[in-house]
Amino acid sequence: FALETNNKIKNAAKKLVEKNLDFIVLNSPKSLNSSHIIPTIIDKNLQITKFNAMTKFSFAKKLLTEFL
Repeated sequence: FALETNNKIKNAAKKLVEKNLDFIVLNSPKSLNSSHIIPTIIDKNLQITKFNAMTKFSFAKKLLTEFL
């Protein structure tokens, strides 16, 4: 996960490459202390997938079934 406030996509992509990850979930500080998230996934090919707001539980299920 990448919690970013500025240059969100650029900074998350940088972390993805530096850490040699398969994907990274970009997250906003707004999701802290909230039951909801508006996630963006960036994969190792720098393909970006944006999601609408959903509960963190729903996103966890989606992440486990679709990305792992």
